[in-house]
Amino acid sequence: MGLLDKAYGVYKEAIPMDYRFYLQGLLGDKEKPFTEKDLTEDELNIILNQIDKQSGETVEDIFSETGETITEARTNSTGKKNTKDKGRVEYSNSNDYTVDNELARTLGNFRYKTNEQDPNYYQVNDLYNFYNPMRKEKAEYYESLDGLDKVKEVINQGVLSDKVKDYELDKNKRIGGLRGLLYPMASEVGMAYMGRDNSTPVNIKIKKRK
Repeated sequence: MGLLDKAYGVYKEAIPMDYRFYLQGLLGDKEKPFTEKDLTEDELNIILNQIDKQSGETVEDIFSETGETITEARTNSTGKKNTKDKGRVEYSNSNDYTVDNELARTLGNFRYKTNEQDPNYYQVNDLYNFYNPMRKEKAEYYESLDGLDKVKEVINQGVLSDKVKDYELDKNKRIGGLRGLLYPMASEVGMAYMGRDNSTPVNIKIKKRK
């Protein structure tokens, strides 16, 4: 292992997954996918835990446990049974997106399947961006803005709007500490500059448990 590899290993251990993906997604090469090399062993194990936990359940099973309504936008896989070989990991309610659940805040819902070249591995494919059903309307609005107008809107919504104060008061307990204070601005920047046309591919190959 070279010096750069060692330094990157230290970086991965020191900086949370959601921060690393955010910075690379915003500032890095959009054509360079996130791979298993960008994750720690603990993070890979978390992915495996979620696959194991949800194998054999339908999307309805997962959502019915919470009592929440299944929206059409979040149920493209409705009725399809998750298996050990193929499926979709779903985070079913807002309480999943806590300061301790870095995977939910980074990948959100994601699909997995057995790797076609090596059945001893899973393949996780996704797109890292800030375009999802909850952010769709705002992200598309940012697509209509250019240059300075987009910057002004990011500042207005991420720093100056009343919703920022409300977020700090009401939601900071869920996000936690400094993250809660920075979240509104980070979210607006993400929707403005990491929308559907500025996605970074996710292509993670992860060894199955025996």
